[in-house]
Amino acid sequence: MDSFEVGLDRIEAQRSVNVSHEERKRSYFRNFPTLRSLRSSLQVERVCTRDTKTVPESFLTNIRLSDLFNLPKESVLINPTLFSEVSAGNKKCLEKLRPQMACLKSEQGDSILHLVAKWDHLELMKSIVSECPCLLLVRNTKGQLPLHVAACAGQLHVVKAIVAAITFVSAKLPEEERERLNMYISKDKDGDTPLHAALKDRHMETAACLLKANQQASFLANKDNISPLYFAVEGGDVSLVRAMLNTRGNEGRTCLSYGASIGNYKGVCKLLDLSTRSVYVCNDDGSFPIHIAVETGHMDIVKELIRRCPDSKYLLNKQGQNIVHIEAKYGRTRSGLLGYIAAREMKKKHLTVEQDVDGNTPLHIATINWRPFTVFFLLFSNSHKTKWRYTRNNSGLTALDIAESKVQPNYMFIERVTLMVLLYFHASTPRDRWFKRITRPSKPLDYDKTKDYVSTLLVVAALVATVTFAAGFTIPGGFNSSAPNLGMATLAHDPSLVLFLVFNTLAMQCSVFTIATLIWSQFGDPTLVHRSLNMALPSLFFSLLCMSVAFYCGVLVSFIHVKVLVVLLTITFAFFFGLMVFILGPHVILHIPGIPAAVGVYFLIFVMTIVDTRIIDEQTSTTKISWNQDGIQKKEST
Repeated sequence: MDSFEVGLDRIEAQRSVNVSHEERKRSYFRNFPTLRSLRSSLQVERVCTRDTKTVPESFLTNIRLSDLFNLPKESVLINPTLFSEVSAGNKKCLEKLRPQMACLKSEQGDSILHLVAKWDHLELMKSIVSECPCLLLVRNTKGQLPLHVAACAGQLHVVKAIVAAITFVSAKLPEEERERLNMYISKDKDGDTPLHAALKDRHMETAACLLKANQQASFLANKDNISPLYFAVEGGDVSLVRAMLNTRGNEGRTCLSYGASIGNYKGVCKLLDLSTRSVYVCNDDGSFPIHIAVETGHMDIVKELIRRCPDSKYLLNKQGQNIVHIEAKYGRTRSGLLGYIAAREMKKKHLTVEQDVDGNTPLHIATINWRPFTVFFLLFSNSHKTKWRYTRNNSGLTALDIAESKVQPNYMFIERVTLMVLLYFHASTPRDRWFKRITRPSKPLDYDKTKDYVSTLLVVAALVATVTFAAGFTIPGGFNSSAPNLGMATLAHDPSLVLFLVFNTLAMQCSVFTIATLIWSQFGDPTLVHRSLNMALPSLFFSLLCMSVAFYCGVLVSFIHVKVLVVLLTITFAFFFGLMVFILGPHVILHIPGIPAAVGVYFLIFVMTIVDTRIIDEQTSTTKISWNQDGIQKKEST
């Protein structure tokens, strides 16, 4: 099977769309040759004829660049007489068109450039483009540009003239504006590019012209998830298909890798039905299809590849990394890959402890990329292999060494959680988990930036102290105004009131303690700043919790006989109390030396639910390239 035939497997994958083959065949390719017949004719290539007619230089030089992007803001219905003259290609009508040339449209929304492009009036088209180039960017009601219309009608000369105009004008524009003229990737309302439009009606020479101008659109799918490449195969033009496949081949990506990267599960299954040989063919960067599927998070494809080719999970890329290394780098643990691998390997677990060319195990990779959930799973699933935690890479570092050396001085939550998980599993006895500091003290920002943080804590602490102090003298139920209990609380023996006073007092005292410790940070001593903040945050957190409980108990005292209200208050209190613990708890616990051994594992799981490692952070950010409705390329960081 040569490279071209292998490339056809990608086209076969597009049969997985929800549009039936018979329906597409009836709509677009009646009596077209099948894919199998195309394969049998690989040795007999049809050489497409190419029109060598050149566009006059005057047509290009007369284009007014200043009017290129001045799109009309309103439309005027063209009268029937002028419509007929334009459709007939009468150049004498040009004088009548000039006053409102850019605004004139037919009832179908076609501009005059759409009309002349459709009817192959080349000379009139050149004159219109020279005087009103903005019409190249005007769409009709179907979202089609004049290039779409000309391609759909198979007007090769018009298409060549538009391509020449685009090429000439683009060379004179700055880089940021050049993308606005990339009409070859522009899609209409059906998601069709001009290349789609040409291939649907078997205008192969027109399609070849468009492909020569821009090969980017060969793999862009329309709304039916069909690319021009698939249409070219259905049309039986071997030379055109080969030209398209050569474009993709320059990237060194196999067909199966491409299907795995876009998540086309049914297409991948179809390719595997034909042959599983490509599972063991790597791209130019050394990545195999299973690595690409793991990297992009398409776990259904990963599992299908492992099911059909069990040995594929042991494939290594150029860095000597297996699929668990890749998973650890991109944090795909929650998709179930590690659990799936662990279940299939049972007690072996070779993949989870294998080292790459740098000596890094998946645990090292997960630590380097700060993936706490992956770190936890690897350590938990290999808890019986104590020595494995201390495996050193080629630099002589364990995963814990890497975490402690790379953790930033500023407080980064995901880094602190990763370090906390590593230290928890490195604790040799439950006693260590009680008394050993789980994380190193975080160093806040420099003194100038810390002042805002300290001021915020001071304001909150002062507010809590003020509110709880006032509540202590306005207790629920009031005071007795007669002897013998004059001045005493009316509900002094009510347990709820006792709880109210206890928690209200704790809240006030903790907030006052917070204020006192934060005064240290005002002295300018960096050591005092760090220590005061490490004490102030847990104290303030505890005071907020106590204030919430005190409020609940105080309300309960006054409305204990209203059962419905008591139930409602209890539910809302439990919900918001838990929410506050969930939001602030993990940050506070990171400042406390040790986690109780009895709840250690559950706490770690609770903390890691906050950290969504499925989102690629800035350390592994990529640039996503997309195109808007006008065919303008957009680059955005993801």
